[in-house]
Amino acid sequence: MALSNLSVTRMGEYALFFYNRIKMEDMSRNTTRNSILVLTDFSEGATIALRNAAKLGKLINGKVHAYYVQPVKGMKEENQLALSRKLRETYRETQAKAKKLINTIADEEGVNISFAMDYGNVKNRILNKIEATGPELVILGKRKSRLLDLIGDRITESVIDNCDANIFISASNRELQSLSDLSLGFFGEIEDKGEFKIIDHLRKTPRSIKYFGIRNNRETMDSGDTIEKSGSTYMFPQEGTKAIDALTTYVARTKTELFCIPKNSGSKPQPIKEMVGRLDIPVLVYR
Repeated sequence: MALSNLSVTRMGEYALFFYNRIKMEDMSRNTTRNSILVLTDFSEGATIALRNAAKLGKLINGKVHAYYVQPVKGMKEENQLALSRKLRETYRETQAKAKKLINTIADEEGVNISFAMDYGNVKNRILNKIEATGPELVILGKRKSRLLDLIGDRITESVIDNCDANIFISASNRELQSLSDLSLGFFGEIEDKGEFKIIDHLRKTPRSIKYFGIRNNRETMDSGDTIEKSGSTYMFPQEGTKAIDALTTYVARTKTELFCIPKNSGSKPQPIKEMVGRLDIPVLVYR
């Protein structure tokens, strides 16, 4: 009789004594500045995220680290020996797949990309990795038309809620092309981000930067107006989810290629997850 998932999970923790921290290259806390951590599961969306990570790493001369978590839950084997054998096979297959993909992208972009692999609970491992390595930027992929569940249940939501790093969420089918000529959109005003070089580099685009915001209902608007335009600024009346729907629709209409959202802006909570879930373009959540 096959062991229960719970038993297999516990057995996996013991069986992984030698395999729990598999790495092709070390990722340590002292690589914080200009360090990019890209979360992958080798799907199409995650591959686009990895390509975007390579481009951004090249832009700031940063270090790019790819990270993958293999869930133990769901692995059904009769005993610990069989489970250990399966884990070793999974490791070899994953390492070969990672090496092929990462080397291809690294060669195309002319950057070095390291790789680390863990086993266990996907969400917990990812949050622990972010805490341990302190990357300046975390990059994830996204499924089309909904918030990311590429590498586990509600991973993007957990990262947004619990991560202090800057977060780049790739679109499912939109790879960044020329970083020096992007059509940029910002939610609210651009704040001085100090040492976060990516914002400074992106703002050098020759294209007009667009600014989007939501007005407080107490602020007056012309009768009948739903959008207030001022140069490249677009303001929407605050009407619950309707404001988010209108704003994100207009972001698409203006052919914005990258939308930037400050994680914190004074005491006002930002509707980050709501906008990320509705946008079908890359989103940069910056602190």
